[in-house]
Amino acid sequence: MLRRVLILFGNELNTKQLLETGQALKNRYNCEVKALYVKDVRKHEIIPPSVEGLVIDPSSRYIVEEWDRFENEQIEKLKENLKGFATDDIIIREGVTPDTALEEMKAYDLLVVGKGTRISADLKELLKYHYKPLLIIGDKPINLNCVLLANDKSFRINKSFFRFMSIFTDVNEFGSISVGLHEEEDNSLKEYLKGTGKFITEKEVNGDEFEEIEKEAENCGTLIMGDLTHSYILEKITGHAGVKLIENIKIPIFIA
Repeated sequence: MLRRVLILFGNELNTKQLLETGQALKNRYNCEVKALYVKDVRKHEIIPPSVEGLVIDPSSRYIVEEWDRFENEQIEKLKENLKGFATDDIIIREGVTPDTALEEMKAYDLLVVGKGTRISADLKELLKYHYKPLLIIGDKPINLNCVLLANDKSFRINKSFFRFMSIFTDVNEFGSISVGLHEEEDNSLKEYLKGTGKFITEKEVNGDEFEEIEKEAENCGTLIMGDLTHSYILEKITGHAGVKLIENIKIPIFIA
């Protein structure tokens, strides 16, 4: 059951989709939605006041001040946009963004994060260390009318699927696509769902794993996938489909 949602803001490219997702979750589940904005202290590392005792150009101080001014403007805009569905005020913290988000998410069922045109270093950290479910928002806000599993028949997708069901309890129908796994039998999901009133439609195909899942996801609203097996960098180097899906799928991705 979805009770408390934390939305991490900061990437202006996804602000609209994050807001729409928060509003949709509030309307559907009447849950508590909180916004988190982290004033990242690493900006001072990018523009240090001095290096090995040498004073940097004093104008660098004004760059940081301008950065602070921009952040404060973003926060005020968020406050206006969050009225009506977010609880109380924005949680504003100073710190390192992924570390702060991991600390704050202790009290929530779900962390909602945005992704830009490229996967940020902060999102990579969250993918590596998250201990609560993540909902990654790309070009589209959440839509629970059609939910698809990227089913590699591993325990990781099994875990994500059952966490999804425990949170979004009113979603009763699912699609599942497996690529190149015809010979690997796994009836665990269907067996578990017997008598629950929930149904899953399974599809087995051959071809390129990423391309087949991407094509299937075009007609769906949310994708469930398993956690990454290895670090983001290693999976990127080895060409795993999971990284390609996170980078390129336009619909929201749920990972637990």
